Amino acid sequence: VFACGPMPMLAAVARVAGARDVTCQVAVEEHMGCSVGVCMTCVVPTDGGSGPSCIDGPVLDATTVDWAAVLGRDAARAQRGRP
Repeated sequence: VFACGPMPMLAAVARVAGARDVTCQVAVEEHMGCSVGVCMTCVVPTDGGSGPSCIDGPVLDATTVDWAAVLGRDAARAQRGRP
């Protein structure tokens, strides 16, 4: 499965794909410093802090994304009225 869109939707797609043992890649809608892992300012948290999340650009293996952290961060931004 390949998906792009808002983070809550990507989290849902990743959950459904994972439940069916289907490989899933997500194209995240985040501003990234370099998108090649050089700047070390990765904006998409990964499980276990496995290093730069964007080393291959903004398309990530959905199983490596820490969806709880991503969704929690986005909820906090929404409460502050920030995009």
